[in-house]
Amino acid sequence: MSTGKSPSSAQRARRNSWRGLIIAGAAGIALVPLTIWVLPYAVLASDLARGIPSKCDPASTLKYRQSMDLMATEISESMAHARLVDRDPTFDIVKIQTAGRAFWIPRKGSDQQGLTSVANLQAEHRWMEKANPDLQVTPGETVLDCGAHVGVFTDTALRRGAATVVAFEIDPDNLECLRRNFAPEIAQKRVILVSKGVWSSETSMDFTISRQDSAMNSLVLSVAGAKTIKVPLTRIDTELKELGISKVDFIKMDIEGAEREALAGAAGTLRQYKPILALDAYHRLDDREVLPKVILAANSGYVQTCGPCERYWDSYKPHVFYFH
Repeated sequence: MSTGKSPSSAQRARRNSWRGLIIAGAAGIALVPLTIWVLPYAVLASDLARGIPSKCDPASTLKYRQSMDLMATEISESMAHARLVDRDPTFDIVKIQTAGRAFWIPRKGSDQQGLTSVANLQAEHRWMEKANPDLQVTPGETVLDCGAHVGVFTDTALRRGAATVVAFEIDPDNLECLRRNFAPEIAQKRVILVSKGVWSSETSMDFTISRQDSAMNSLVLSVAGAKTIKVPLTRIDTELKELGISKVDFIKMDIEGAEREALAGAAGTLRQYKPILALDAYHRLDDREVLPKVILAANSGYVQTCGPCERYWDSYKPHVFYFH
């Protein structure tokens, strides 16, 4: 026979209270992954309800969270493989080895080693490829890389089987890096360097060179802490004739706000060949409205597709627009 006393009402109440806390805590822990998954959608819904606009199409807007997760994964992957392997103090450039090609790049920015810049650019292009896989370079194509920088997209196009890449770049330091990064392909004429900017006429203009980021130089936007040089500009239509290029399949433009002028100078190319266009369309506030008008005036057969969507301070915007 047991001689122990039955627990008092107060003891039973304390035990039940602890059980309740333990169960509630376990339930809360179990809900953490769900909360993390749902929260971005709640933030998106709140933003849209408060009138923060989305310039992405509805499907891309709703995939905003997955898009940002993918970009973060791609950056981590690129950073894991990037390492500094050489320096050239004469040009103040550094060589970054990646999982694929090694890239020379100007030593600018917060890290002063180019690692972050190269890793982010590689991640950006993989991110866009995965978001819109049917609107990418395919084997045998002729590609224009407008605003080639140090050639991360040029490398992407070559890896995807491009027959020829015409790389337009006007920053002298970036050009030096391009010559080093693609010396074999330049010798084989798979890469053609054009040291002119793309514009709506044959002219020359002041070009501002950022002291912080070698990918942020611009013909039309103000750049903090920049120096200015005079550069030659050309129409894409004119340059293709001079190069003897008879077809164009894909044009990428990331030229810091000069896209509308460059597209106007490519009207004949768009009309005759209708290449796929991959355009950064966030540099100027009205790019979303102006660029389609310029393109459709040249060729009314183009259809527009929204690339991956990003959250900017004033709205949700596509990182890139495709026209095809």
